[in-house]
Amino acid sequence: MYVFAFDIDGTLTPVRSSWWYVKMVFGLEERFKNYAEYFFSGLISYEEWVFLELRLFKGLSFEIFNTIIRSIPWRQGVEELVNFRRTRVGDLFIAVTGGFGLLGERAVKELGFDDYIGVELKIVDGKLTGYPISYIDFHGKGTALLDYLDQKGVRFDKLICIGDNVNDVDMFRCCDISIAFCPSRYVKKSDVDIYIPSCSIKKLVEVLKTL
Repeated sequence: MYVFAFDIDGTLTPVRSSWWYVKMVFGLEERFKNYAEYFFSGLISYEEWVFLELRLFKGLSFEIFNTIIRSIPWRQGVEELVNFRRTRVGDLFIAVTGGFGLLGERAVKELGFDDYIGVELKIVDGKLTGYPISYIDFHGKGTALLDYLDQKGVRFDKLICIGDNVNDVDMFRCCDISIAFCPSRYVKKSDVDIYIPSCSIKKLVEVLKTL
């Protein structure tokens, strides 16, 4: 059995960050920029960054939040991936994202994925509390993926990982085959086994069919 682990933000969607997208809707892009600078300069931890971000949405209706997440489009040509997934009977497709788990739920329902790992939000009385239930550490996607497979007792022949950004590098290191797809400038060719500068899902699927 093959396991295909896909990042979502910037890989399956043209939106690089679902965190940024939600704040953009509310006109809070500068907050995202400032908090990111604090984190990458070492002024705050990733845990602090997550809590600062979620605090911005405290008290917001979950239904409104989910509506915004549902408005994030899949990357053009995603039907190619859906069709490919249908041909891989017995293989496992999992979305591993540092973004919101709600997008992972969509990947299961709309793209035929088997499961997902992502940021789970604490909701009380239909509103966001400003706290997470769980989230993946910025440099912990590989650990999260391997822990998931171990807990589920998944035995596989090959683990294939597809991502686009610097926080996917940890996951790349845990995989038998790592693929940078439509990569940001922070991902180097030396970080992966296969580097696909194109953002064409069709091109990605053509590569996956050869593995």
